[in-house]
Amino acid sequence: IDEVMKEFDQESVNVVLNSEEGTISINRNLSAEPGNWTAVSPGVFAYTKEFDGSGLKETELKLPFGSIEVIGSSNSQAKLTVQASGQVSTKEDLKSKLNTLSDIRSERAIFEIKTRDAQNKELNIQLQATLTVPNDVRIYALTNAGHISSKEINGDQHYKTLGGHIVLETLTGDLTAETGGGHITISDSEGNLTLSSKGGNIRAQDSNGTLVMKTSGGNLQAYDFGGSIQATTNGGNIDLNLVELTGNSNASTGAGSISIWFPKTGSAAFHLSGSSIEIGSDLNFTGSQSSGSASGTVGSGGHTLIAKTNYGKVSLSSKN
Repeated sequence: IDEVMKEFDQESVNVVLNSEEGTISINRNLSAEPGNWTAVSPGVFAYTKEFDGSGLKETELKLPFGSIEVIGSSNSQAKLTVQASGQVSTKEDLKSKLNTLSDIRSERAIFEIKTRDAQNKELNIQLQATLTVPNDVRIYALTNAGHISSKEINGDQHYKTLGGHIVLETLTGDLTAETGGGHITISDSEGNLTLSSKGGNIRAQDSNGTLVMKTSGGNLQAYDFGGSIQATTNGGNIDLNLVELTGNSNASTGAGSISIWFPKTGSAAFHLSGSSIEIGSDLNFTGSQSSGSASGTVGSGGHTLIAKTNYGKVSLSSKN
């Protein structure tokens, strides 16, 4: 009984034995203890750390696996919550498998979770981290295997996962997102946006600035985008729906179609090459065109978009 009572105590469970009445009362504490792993429900443990982010300029978060969610806030309070679940019996068992590190200073906060046994990759533990910080803080978020999401951040940002999807929304600044094989989506964002995947699709929606999209074998899409674009895929389709072109741009695919939509009232120069070329009759295009290439301008010309596919059709149409 003593051993069981000790285990209950580790799991934040309060057990009261009443020998006179012959009853047992069990109450579980569902709140996490700040700065320590705490059992919050059967088989689920949580780590929380709250800190003052009023002078914070940079935050790093690294996980060996699991998902990361980053949320920008308009107030100065910052908080990290990590939830762990899976094949873990007690919080002491969890601590024996994971090492949780934190270094919080006036301008910089670093959080990292490491596996204590680097050779043992089969821990059967799932991690889910949520980081809330002031929205003007620089962010570096890394997970070796898991998804990443972020919203309402205005500082410079770097997101990286070796094997998961990345979902970004309402972001501003110099941004880099990398995934080893998942998809990337970004919406309602502005700035220098660099998105790369080794095999997934990339989509930008309702955004503007300088956009770089690169994938080894997926599709690339930019809808209602204004700015300049560099889009490269080794074997996928490219769809560009442009509000305006504010810088020289390039779209290339080894094998796939390229579809471009451009405003009738806009101005730009186009150099297109592929297996076949199709230009909408309602678009005021002036220039030369053959079966496999076209060069000319829409409106008064201006910044140039070069689109090339080795095997596929290139189409240029008016934007509705």
